[in-house]
Amino acid sequence: ILARSPRRAREVAVRKAVGATRGRLARQLLLETLGISLAGAALGSLLAWSATRLVASSVGIQIPLLTEVRVDGQALLFAAGVAVLTGLLVGLVPALQVTNGGESTVLRSEGRGSSSSRGARRLREALVVAEVTLACALLVSGGLLVRSFRAVMEVDLGFEPENAVAWQLNPSRTFESPPEKAAFYAALAERITAVAGVEEVGLIDRLPLRGMRTWGFSVVGVPDEKNTQESLYPHVIDPGYLRAMRIPLLAGRTFTTSDMDKAPRVALLNESGARRIFGGENPLGRRIRLWGPWEWQVVGIVKDVRHLSPEMDAGVQMYLPMTQMFDFWTMDLVVRSTLPPDQVAATVSAALREVDPSMPTREFWTIESTVDRSVSARRFTLGVLSAFGL
Repeated sequence: ILARSPRRAREVAVRKAVGATRGRLARQLLLETLGISLAGAALGSLLAWSATRLVASSVGIQIPLLTEVRVDGQALLFAAGVAVLTGLLVGLVPALQVTNGGESTVLRSEGRGSSSSRGARRLREALVVAEVTLACALLVSGGLLVRSFRAVMEVDLGFEPENAVAWQLNPSRTFESPPEKAAFYAALAERITAVAGVEEVGLIDRLPLRGMRTWGFSVVGVPDEKNTQESLYPHVIDPGYLRAMRIPLLAGRTFTTSDMDKAPRVALLNESGARRIFGGENPLGRRIRLWGPWEWQVVGIVKDVRHLSPEMDAGVQMYLPMTQMFDFWTMDLVVRSTLPPDQVAATVSAALREVDPSMPTREFWTIESTVDRSVSARRFTLGVLSAFGL
């Protein structure tokens, strides 16, 4: 509108010279800008409706309540109100120019081929500078997000998500004792190991990037006032889990089939946990009390795993053997194989039904998809800023 107003100055001057009133000319200019603004709002609302439906229906973005986002009547009324306000404000500038008189000056200056006034040129130049500044700010923000996103994707997760497929196991049967429950899961893992194409099988109460719980703890032999007030993240696993997830053992030993209910209770610590709890001391052989009378002897140190998100540090993590810690019901099964996920899922699901015909086995996922969903919010923000920057 501002760019066209100098060219329309002569037209307005001629209209006024032949008898058009200032009020009628101002209404005409306001209606023109209002029409353009409403047309832009209609197009923007249509694009918003399409984009919102596309994003809300995407299963690859993990944002709370994203599926509930929609363009409703309130959003459309807000858009219409902003469009009317914008049209009136933008049309106010040429309308004021119409009412300030000076038709003879405009006609003379137009006849000499003069351009717009110095004030109008400055206003247009200021708007151009503002537009370029905003665009550069969006592009810089998008570029910084791309850089941080690449840094997040290059973080060492502590495990290998490639070629790993997972199930959540929820047996329908009831167990008379905790050892019977542990024996059931051990037999299930042994059956899956025998499936053709399966390289490694592991069990954990909750896989990385799918949430965690926290427990308090104390170090046996350390006075209460010197014990740390931190909490740890407990993980109940079977002996094959670390191999299935490719989590390296840094010191000591892993769990074996001899770590049963009647055997001395053992545990593994992650490297950050060992450093934060014991400092520079050797953690192997030290004992940690979680709750009750049970004490767990540290027999091994494993690499840090990003369990909460790729952006958060590992914290203090403690791995407990499934045969000695019975505080679990459902378990996550992870199967490592170089075969396509669908092919692995079909054979593993058949083997699971052999062990428990009523167990749900159709819902499986790849560990890579879990990693992708954990960074989906950042990827979504990156995409939005990049689109606006473009």
